[in-house]
Amino acid sequence: MSEDLKRLIEIISDPALNNSVRLGILLALYSVKSINFTQLLRVVEIPKSSLYTHLQVLEEAGYVYIGMDHFAKPDDELARAQRAGKLHRNFQGYSTQAELDLLAFGVSSISNVGNCYAQNAKTIDEYTEMLAFDKLPTARGVHLTPEDHLRRAAIQRLMCDFHLDLHALSAEYGVDAKATFAADLQRLKPLEEAGLVTREGAEGLHVHVTPQGRLLVRVVAMQFDGYLHQPREQLLQPRYSRVI
Repeated sequence: MSEDLKRLIEIISDPALNNSVRLGILLALYSVKSINFTQLLRVVEIPKSSLYTHLQVLEEAGYVYIGMDHFAKPDDELARAQRAGKLHRNFQGYSTQAELDLLAFGVSSISNVGNCYAQNAKTIDEYTEMLAFDKLPTARGVHLTPEDHLRRAAIQRLMCDFHLDLHALSAEYGVDAKATFAADLQRLKPLEEAGLVTREGAEGLHVHVTPQGRLLVRVVAMQFDGYLHQPREQLLQPRYSRVI
């Protein structure tokens, strides 16, 4: 008997999978290295509202929800990186590699090189025309400010760790945590009341995403997106993705 078949039998025999939906989730994970939230919903054919209950059972049985619409097997490198606090996220999804330049090819793809983001033309006609004239098919770019770096780091930690220590982050970037994130923490209050996040510490600067909030970690992270909450008239041009 092959090792793959033995592993499949172990999965099917798990008491946590005595349910067609949970079995479908694990078989989907077994067949591929990873799968995103939308794909998983399509495979198991259930509404988003009922997925949390099934995921909770699977987590209690030892399976791992990486977060931000992503799932991986317990022994996958992404799951190991998350346990070690070394998980990262870029425009391609979750990664075990940090601070690497990302070169993107193709329509609408986004590169991250050094201190800049650059997005390619959004239509195939524009993209091929620029290449035909020996031009880089870059449609727009963004040079990151110190504030961008700070907020990107905050969003990264929420999406990768489900936890954010604003005191430590502010010390690393040399800013006053309470003053810098005052508006962000105010925006978190409705999420606290809904049971999606908790805040700890003397000044509430330690933000934790609850198990119920993990499926909505994108919403939590968006509260720290400075551009998203700017008055529209202050935005001189469209900015990069709201949450990485």
